[in-house]
Amino acid sequence: MQILLRSLPIALLIAVAAGCSDDAGAPGNPPGTCGFSPSGKAGAVTVTPGASVSHAKASITAQNTPELDEKGHLAGPAFGTLRRGSCGDVGLVIKKANGTDTELLYVDAKTAKTEIVEAKAKSIRNTSLFFDAACSPIVVHGTSSKYEQYTRDKGTWSKSVILGDTATVLPAKPTSFQHVASTIGADSKLYVFAKAKVNDKSMLVRGVRDATAAAKWSFEALPGPAATEIYSYRVDAKGNTVLLYRNTKYPCDPCNVDLKLGTLAAKATSWTEVIVQVGHWGAPADAFVESGSLAFDKAGDPIVAAHFVRRGLTGSYKSTELRIYGQKADKWCGETVATTDDSFAGTDGNKFTGSRPKLFIDDADRLHLIFNDLSVWHANSNENAMRGQLRYAIRAGDKWTITTVVKQKGQVASKSPLHGFGNATFAVSPDGKEAIVGGLMQSWETDSIYNSDSKPATVETVSIPLMIAAP
Repeated sequence: MQILLRSLPIALLIAVAAGCSDDAGAPGNPPGTCGFSPSGKAGAVTVTPGASVSHAKASITAQNTPELDEKGHLAGPAFGTLRRGSCGDVGLVIKKANGTDTELLYVDAKTAKTEIVEAKAKSIRNTSLFFDAACSPIVVHGTSSKYEQYTRDKGTWSKSVILGDTATVLPAKPTSFQHVASTIGADSKLYVFAKAKVNDKSMLVRGVRDATAAAKWSFEALPGPAATEIYSYRVDAKGNTVLLYRNTKYPCDPCNVDLKLGTLAAKATSWTEVIVQVGHWGAPADAFVESGSLAFDKAGDPIVAAHFVRRGLTGSYKSTELRIYGQKADKWCGETVATTDDSFAGTDGNKFTGSRPKLFIDDADRLHLIFNDLSVWHANSNENAMRGQLRYAIRAGDKWTITTVVKQKGQVASKSPLHGFGNATFAVSPDGKEAIVGGLMQSWETDSIYNSDSKPATVETVSIPLMIAAP
């Protein structure tokens, strides 16, 4: 778990009393005050999970929760390692040990057929997957100095360099360069994003190509936004870069924890910002968005899914929930989706959910969300929190249907091993009638997230097909 601390060491975090304060007065806060618009046609929705498919499994050791994700076979969801093509193919890019080598693999998520993209790969953490308009998979890998692309022709994968010298795009040679995200733009083009540091100045590099087969990539340098944590990188139908972020500069107390939407128009040199959710820092409780996801509806308007948290002044969670935000009459409106876990409780209670949401909007304007529950408990004055199981939410009209598609035991039911689900990602058909979810099933042989040394764990990359009946 990553949380903001009030200049206190983690070991000094203590339990806080249950109960929540009202949110700070702000746009979209509290949710429901201005009426969130309907999402497509109203009617009953059912989500039916199919059989889970295992793609890779490994025994590891982990001292902390981030290692459970980082040592798995699947990169984080921002990279788009699970993707659906326009013809319906769904692919997954993973890494897998083979003796002393690490293979980069392309997996057909529907059939589980596996292909070796590169037999001696170094990393998957900076790797993204796309499909071109002919449904051929494209794997893009970012290094500390360049971008590479893998393409498949008649069953054979080959690698080429698509950006060999970052100094040809940036004003000067960067002191750091890191691929951080990929997305399919609302203009149907393929995009990658990298963070760069040039002369102590933060910048973005944006790469773009058409989806047509054999199209060429082009790259440009963009001014970096005033952001410390960027949750979503998106491109709207006009080609504008749109980011969801916070600018919480550490160390801080008080801290600025407002959630912002920043837009950089084509050829512009500065960002236009709006506040989606004002964050509150201080007594009687912190209240702010900890992570989020951004998508555009059919009208081109932004919709935000958010993990909204309330914390005591020690930094411990009091409650967390899943929210959505959208614009109505030029105001940001909010709506609460879920406030409790589905039997994944820790001994602090069941009021912790909505972690790391991912949002997709189908052609009928229905909202699709995946998110994790949280198991939260205090031991030896420390707050422990495990992110686990996977839930799927759909909004049709103004009603939500929520289904647990990966069921796990929380800390109350399983003090050791601890169970988690990491790097959750999904791909949804345009009509919203089928989806595939993926991620890392985790089992960790410990009863605390605070360990003096590494503990044994098992990580397994899985995908699960879903059939969705909706109006």
